[in-house]
Amino acid sequence: MSSTAPLLSLVNVCFKPNGTDTFRVALTQRCSSTKDPILSIWIECKRTKSQWIAAITNFTDHAPEDADYILPPGLLLDALQGALCRASGIERPRLPMKSAVVSFSAAADGDSMGHLVLKFKPSGWRSYASYVFDMTRCEHLPVDI
Repeated sequence: MSSTAPLLSLVNVCFKPNGTDTFRVALTQRCSSTKDPILSIWIECKRTKSQWIAAITNFTDHAPEDADYILPPGLLLDALQGALCRASGIERPRLPMKSAVVSFSAAADGDSMGHLVLKFKPSGWRSYASYVFDMTRCEHLPVDI
């Protein structure tokens, strides 16, 4: 038996170096008694309706290969949520990880991959931690739009 818990749903996310496009973003956590929690990241460009998705089972898999750090999943999830909220214009004093920034890139030529990059500076650190989430483009029919 599994359940799906929406963690965050945003409708006007602007990834700064990406230009003027705005995106819809959703984070969903699926919990199962037989598997580790799985985080799904879904992104949709509001202009083109292109969509990407990633399923995360282990945040460590998304750190650089030469990373000498392993951070708790809860800390990474807080950083990701805080960065996405700020990218959508939500500024609240209680948002976690004020140093967290997020960017998204995908080739305009119809490339199937996108890349969501999270960078943040954990408390007491001198340098930034970085995580890259490879996003798979979702195929959809014109009637799906």
